[in-house]
Amino acid sequence: MSAGMNKLTIFILSSLMLVSCAGGSGHETAGLITETVNTAPTRPYSNLMFPIPVEKLAERADHVLYGDVKAVSGAVESIAPEISMPVSTVTLSVREALKGDASGSFTFKSLGAEIDGSPYYSEDMARFDAGETVVVFLKDFGGTVLPVGHVQGKVVVRGKDDMNEIKDKITYEK
Repeated sequence: MSAGMNKLTIFILSSLMLVSCAGGSGHETAGLITETVNTAPTRPYSNLMFPIPVEKLAERADHVLYGDVKAVSGAVESIAPEISMPVSTVTLSVREALKGDASGSFTFKSLGAEIDGSPYYSEDMARFDAGETVVVFLKDFGGTVLPVGHVQGKVVVRGKDDMNEIKDKITYEK
């Protein structure tokens, strides 16, 4: 197992620990919390998650991308030996790379997914929908790119003011 995969495995296993402890809006299914389509979390973060300032998200990220979500697909994927879980594959049409090199189309993964019409997410996992305009803070874990801080690594952009606020808060080197 590569060093990158070790970091990815630790990241995902720590996520599973948060999921198994989070409780709340879903019900336990094979170590994952699932929510019905009509019940969204009432708070942006789990009781166990501490908010990460935008500046820290940008510092930890390899890529900070502003763009439009073009496609999202979900599947159960093997993430480590004997560990499989729902994972979304997200395709972003990049408007601007605020950190890192990316242009055109950029694909990354996100823990949790909708599979055959059923959502498999905890409240801490970022959900992506085609048509959203977002800023994503992404970390490369040895070839697998995931949002930094799960749900906190996705910011929905609703206008120019949102983008200006994000740009004002981060310092970066391309």
